[in-house]
Amino acid sequence: MEIIGNRYMLLTEIGYDDVDEAKSKVYLAQDIKGNNTAVAVKILELDNNNNEYDIKRELFRREFISLSRLNHKNIVRYIDSGQDKNKLYLVMEYCNPLTLKKYLSENDITLEEKLKIAISISEALIYAHEKGVIHRDLKPSNIMINGIDDIKLIDFGISKIIDNKYDGDNTVKCYMTIKYAAPEQLLRLEAKIQSDIYSYGLNLAYLFLGEEPPEDKSKIYSYLSQVKCSDELKELLYKITDSDIEKRVKSMYIVKRALEKEINIIRAKTKRLYIKFNPYIQRQLIDLGMLDYQNKEHIKKFLRDDLKVSSIYRNAKISKFFIIGRFIKYTCKLLNNKTGLEILNVNCIEDQIEWERECERGIMVNLPWIPIEDEHQCSGDSYITILIQEIVDKENLRKTDRDRNNIKSQLLDKWNRYLQEEFMEIDKKKKICNYCEFTLDESGYKILINVDEIGYEIKSGEPIQMTGINSKQITVGEFEGIFEKVIKIRLKQDINPADISKKGTIGIDIVQASSNLKKLARALNSIKLSSAVNSNLGEVLAEPSLITMNNSSLIDKEHYFQDILRKSPDSANANAVKKALGTKDLCLIQGPPGTGKSTVITEITCQILRENPEAKILLTSQSHVAVDHVVNKVADILPDTRIIRIGRSEKISAQSQNLIMAEQLNKWVENVRLESTKGLEKYIGSNLNFNGVIQEELNLKQVVNKKVEANNIPTDDTKSKRLISLTREWHRRLGRLDEFDEIFANKASIIASTCLGIASRNALNDIDFDWVIVDEAARATPLELLVPLVKGKKMILVGDHRQLPPVVNTQISKLKLEERGIMESDLERSLFEELYEKMTDEARIILTTQFRMHPDISKLVADIFYPSVNICTTIKPEDRNHNLSWWPKSIKWIDTSKSSECDEIDELLSKKNLLEAKVILKQLEMIESNYRGIKKYDVSIAVISGYNAQKNLLYNLIKPNDKHRWQNIKILIDNIDAFQGSETDIVIYSLVRCNKDFKIGFLYDERRLNVALSRGRSCLIIVGNMNFAEKAKSFRGNPFIDIIKFIRKNRKSCSIEVYNEN
Repeated sequence: MEIIGNRYMLLTEIGYDDVDEAKSKVYLAQDIKGNNTAVAVKILELDNNNNEYDIKRELFRREFISLSRLNHKNIVRYIDSGQDKNKLYLVMEYCNPLTLKKYLSENDITLEEKLKIAISISEALIYAHEKGVIHRDLKPSNIMINGIDDIKLIDFGISKIIDNKYDGDNTVKCYMTIKYAAPEQLLRLEAKIQSDIYSYGLNLAYLFLGEEPPEDKSKIYSYLSQVKCSDELKELLYKITDSDIEKRVKSMYIVKRALEKEINIIRAKTKRLYIKFNPYIQRQLIDLGMLDYQNKEHIKKFLRDDLKVSSIYRNAKISKFFIIGRFIKYTCKLLNNKTGLEILNVNCIEDQIEWERECERGIMVNLPWIPIEDEHQCSGDSYITILIQEIVDKENLRKTDRDRNNIKSQLLDKWNRYLQEEFMEIDKKKKICNYCEFTLDESGYKILINVDEIGYEIKSGEPIQMTGINSKQITVGEFEGIFEKVIKIRLKQDINPADISKKGTIGIDIVQASSNLKKLARALNSIKLSSAVNSNLGEVLAEPSLITMNNSSLIDKEHYFQDILRKSPDSANANAVKKALGTKDLCLIQGPPGTGKSTVITEITCQILRENPEAKILLTSQSHVAVDHVVNKVADILPDTRIIRIGRSEKISAQSQNLIMAEQLNKWVENVRLESTKGLEKYIGSNLNFNGVIQEELNLKQVVNKKVEANNIPTDDTKSKRLISLTREWHRRLGRLDEFDEIFANKASIIASTCLGIASRNALNDIDFDWVIVDEAARATPLELLVPLVKGKKMILVGDHRQLPPVVNTQISKLKLEERGIMESDLERSLFEELYEKMTDEARIILTTQFRMHPDISKLVADIFYPSVNICTTIKPEDRNHNLSWWPKSIKWIDTSKSSECDEIDELLSKKNLLEAKVILKQLEMIESNYRGIKKYDVSIAVISGYNAQKNLLYNLIKPNDKHRWQNIKILIDNIDAFQGSETDIVIYSLVRCNKDFKIGFLYDERRLNVALSRGRSCLIIVGNMNFAEKAKSFRGNPFIDIIKFIRKNRKSCSIEVYNEN
């Protein structure tokens, strides 16, 4: 049996598409990676030599785009799509392969049942139109039926999404079923919602008559006149099939209401709803001014009239029912014999607003009420039992929806409130502090400004504004750091220091920050409006416990792309790849330090393209470094795959520069220009005699520049003139690269970008991705994550909530946050962590093999930060020999507690520790000397701290770029945040904090400490006051206590060295 997409086993053919020109086959198939579930697979075969190739692709694209955004009980559910060799395939839920046409020919159904079918179809169209989808080919063979209450609308192959531009839209207009097509469609005019309504009207007539409409539209009126129904419904049929689109009914809501009214009339003839009244109710109605006379016939007439249109709901706790009439709200109870309701109390409905609010609480009653005085007047045809069950069913459905929506709303509202606070807060950053003077450093490229205090913490690289000589704020450069109350700003190349006022205001250029916040707001709105590519995304985020997966993929070991997985096909990493490929909506992979997250992401990406070469993948992360790391690995393995890297050139690694979209476009443009020039040269050289002009200058650029005019070309050769003119225009257009962005991006298999970067180019806004893979997902805020997630059908989040948390604006005061219902802990908790803790093991996996660290360092990290996870390592101690004097120990704490100068020092909003800086310098000098002696080179050392002031102090003291001083070691100095995802041979961690109050500050956060201690391959050195670290207080805990216990307990692998100033 044939297997499509390496997943769907075709069993039997169950149907054909009616469009002969682009015939597709539909099969019953088995999802061999999804619990052998039965699915329907629609296949459209392509022939490259056939001139309908593009049309077939367009029909296929329309159908999967339309179905993927629709989620309704009466519309066939989209599951998957792709291309397998020359076959496009669309996977849908399997439903009974019985069309409405065939069902009517085999079953004798009542008028009421026909109306129920019609109402179900109308509900599907109402939903599709609300989602902006016009079907454009509604006909009986596109309506599947598995019983009166199970109707499915299928075949969205020529559908149109409102406000969406399609390739080949004019050609696709030709594909329709003439009998059911609206007049404007036959004229190849734009289809509108009213076009679907017209087709619906003819389907409705077919439902009543069992006879298809004529192709000749002039005969439609006589065809409709044969329908046997009420005059009102007949009049509606004429209106919805009016040949003038402007006179046609504008909404399917109107049609649905008319059908419901019709079904009520039918039910009223066979079913009864009884409502009992008594003299007390009669007096109440008189007191309310509703009755003039105390007469039983008057009250019966009033009740019948008031309840012609009614809705009903119940309060189960007090066993009461509430019926909403035109003017009165009736409180009722069930009769003892359960054949009707008895009125207990009546109240006036004050106004239209109250009436609508009350009606929304209940369900519409589709039968008239019959007033009675005695319950014995009820006959056996009472409809009340069925009505009560409908009420209960509706209550349960509403409760489920309400609970789900409440969770979703709480989640989204929290982040919307935070976003609004950010918009207000960011505006304040335009003024951070005043300055009275500035100087330039020795190079002349950095501005130095002395400040006493600043109002906000400034991040490295943020664009800084100063006051210009014209008194306006100008962006002068990027913030580099603060050292001893001196702000350093790296000047932009185009800034002349003479244009900066000697005194004024320092602030942050908020243009980019404001733009980023707007991107977050758009992503949030996509979830609110359910307009994400995956229509289930909001529900998935609200209730991750409901996430399910398909069966894990089966991958033969020879089909792995990387040796490490080929050699260990049953490893945790290989299992993670297989599980991720079975994603339905969302899958999470937790990767502790050194467990090969990038290897897993690379393999998943390659396997997706192996299974479906037509798949579109978005690779993204919160940082450029992580994006480049993965995309470069993929590019090495799949060199022929078109990959586009989105982002500013200066932020992207040198290895990824050739993948940048602008770079690739430039190369493409040059190639196109060259080829078109050669073609023109060939044509001119072979067809014309230019008396030596072409022979001297066979180069279009020269020809164009020298303006070969008409006098150089024979007067009868208008074709050559036209060809030169067209080529000039083509070359001119090629110069406007933005025109080709969208085309180029659509041709790419992989687009790589940061989370926010994917929303930075308009050309990418309309691209939907089959897969979105997010690396370091736990570092992104929920809003940052939403930006890429709203663009994907299937999503894989890879990260570790035990490492660095999301970076959020900590400048917003705790009080302001609490006023908005946001706790500080909410901001420090990633969406990745929320999802991971709430979802079942079915949709998540943890990587448990460590490939980076010395076994002893690995054990420290595992015991302290992952006590419940069995993390093992393939690394042997001798593989990580650091060749220093204290080998074979790999962990060392240099204790500064015996020194009198070990305390921290405040510097503006940061802190530093002079003694620790001196100790680290001495350690580095000792390590450098040691490696010179044994001639060991290029040893990488990370010097890490948690404070900017300490980083700057260390940088100025150590001067890591001094090649003469540091010949054998490469020193990297930075904060913890800059090191996640990186690794070095040795790590030196500076504690910094040491004070008499034993306050540890944010060092309580074990996630940051986890990152700092897990970067080193061969050894780890901690520098700080051990006594302080052990006694430091924090209401959130102190992770250093466990670290010190580990070191003292494992003296064979760890050492404590007391710093001696002498």
